[in-house]
Amino acid sequence: ATSYHKKVGKLILIALVVMLEPLQHFREALRQTAGAACEPELIAASRAEVQRLLALGAAGPPVQLLDFSLQKLGRTTFLVAWLDPPHPVDGAWMDDLRRQIEARCGASLGQLRCDLLLTRQAPFQHHTDPTHPLPGGDSPVVRLR
Repeated sequence: ATSYHKKVGKLILIALVVMLEPLQHFREALRQTAGAACEPELIAASRAEVQRLLALGAAGPPVQLLDFSLQKLGRTTFLVAWLDPPHPVDGAWMDDLRRQIEARCGASLGQLRCDLLLTRQAPFQHHTDPTHPLPGGDSPVVRLR
């Protein structure tokens, strides 16, 4: 019975080793299907590339990048950039900038969808200072009595 147990133990060990790779692939596929942020190195490299493009003024005067998001969903990478241009822009300007970003980042990101959002304030900064109201409107601070 001892040699039998050794053979069974070896068989179980081999089965576990063989199953690790498919389980890792399944886990990665599940993560991508659910939508997940890309690796930090890829985010940093892509953000730096977009910042270089905006600083060069490739689509006109330099534009400020307020925030940046890079997510992978299946085989497609979604890039979202929040921009604060110092000048009025139109649809043609946006399309040109989007094409330039897709051309610069597409090689490292694969299938890429790029969305550009224009705003004066970064999207996830909560404005709570009543002494400095938001541009063009009332302060969002609600005072309770």
